[in-house]
Amino acid sequence: MTDNGAQIGLVLDCADPERLAEFWAPALGYVNLGTVGAYVALFPNGRHGPKLLLQRVAEPKAVKNRMHFDIEVADIAAEADRLVALGATRVCEAPCS
Repeated sequence: MTDNGAQIGLVLDCADPERLAEFWAPALGYVNLGTVGAYVALFPNGRHGPKLLLQRVAEPKAVKNRMHFDIEVADIAAEADRLVALGATRVCEAPCS
């Protein structure tokens, strides 16, 4: 939270916010508060952090995503296994080069 009371929220444009929410809510330890219009709202589960809105957009992605999430943990291999179990795809073995 900033001095003026503003809080940070992230909005990610996507084609299927409900599907992404099924992965990102448990991956980040967030709670899926559901869909309202074009948005699915994910909020931290009882801790500090930005809200994440997944916004349905009609236009297809044309280039590389300009935003990504870095999940920082002590045991990278265990976290990668947990994320794969949630539906992630392993691109390479850590550390990737």
